[in-house]
Amino acid sequence: MSKPTVPEPSLAVGAPDVVADPARRRVTVAAGAAVGALLVPAAARSQTSPPFPGKPLRFVVPSALGTGVDMLVRAFAERIRVTTGQPTVVENKVGGGGVLGLSHFLSLPADGHTVVSITSSSMNLVPMMQAVNYDESLLRPVIGFSQHTGMFLAAPSSPYTTLKKMVDDARAAPGTVNLGVYSPHFQVALRIFEDMIGTRFNVVQYKGPDLFLGLGEGSIPLALADLGTAVRFVESGKNRPLATAAATRHPSFPDVPTVAELGYPGYEVHEIAGFAINAKTPEPQVRQMEELLLRTAADPEYLALARRLPGAVLTQTPGRDFAATLARRRAVQEKLLKDLKLHK
Repeated sequence: MSKPTVPEPSLAVGAPDVVADPARRRVTVAAGAAVGALLVPAAARSQTSPPFPGKPLRFVVPSALGTGVDMLVRAFAERIRVTTGQPTVVENKVGGGGVLGLSHFLSLPADGHTVVSITSSSMNLVPMMQAVNYDESLLRPVIGFSQHTGMFLAAPSSPYTTLKKMVDDARAAPGTVNLGVYSPHFQVALRIFEDMIGTRFNVVQYKGPDLFLGLGEGSIPLALADLGTAVRFVESGKNRPLATAAATRHPSFPDVPTVAELGYPGYEVHEIAGFAINAKTPEPQVRQMEELLLRTAADPEYLALARRLPGAVLTQTPGRDFAATLARRRAVQEKLLKDLKLHK
């Protein structure tokens, strides 16, 4: 059987929006303009619309406690609690690459006070790789708030101190070197890397931060995972960094080379995250929620809190632009999954 054709690595999981995506204009100039534009009609409506939020807000998180997205959602929830005076609840529902959390979210009333965190993995990769028990069209993006990259890691007790050692061992004994991942996003990213090096690892699936704990305990020797979540485990000496999967070295790890530097040009791993609301929510409430989230994403106090959680590029993307970005990525990712024979 001939080896499937793999797209350029930089397109594989999603090239950085900072470079390739026009929607990223919000990083430098559009964030404030978008928030301001949305607030004008809000002021006009305030004479007839009830105060928003009018009751506690719920944030459903389909990823595990302590992951990069989870920590940013909690920063949102805390700042909104302070600025609105309304209680906020963060609810983690983990399982099935996000399927459990998204299904749970859509079972809740479309009351305009409940949102769910979404990623390019949960919105695009998962529905193309497995059956889901919900209607994807009911997930309406209302804001994109971050972009994340990946990192190859090793257990401190393992013999792996370089990416080269990892690759050499995998080539010497295909399918026997254990490497952990914890989401479809990193499963696909690893398959791309495997095709680049011409061999396979023995892939071990974990649930969220359990992977980092496994590295610390030495129960798994290697991993490909979210850089932001890995930071505290690396800084505490429980995980050993081998290489980052970004175009340039990460400021949190200036001494850690990129995968591209080590001989694999173009290999980058990027995932974008944001919030969605139930599409059955009345339009005025959708707009109110989007305004609140965009205002919070630009709030200096939120930014100060979120920037203490290293690893993520913070963004402030209006819902329509975020939805368009996800759609563009989906087209690329669908072809990729078919080429890799990972499409359902």
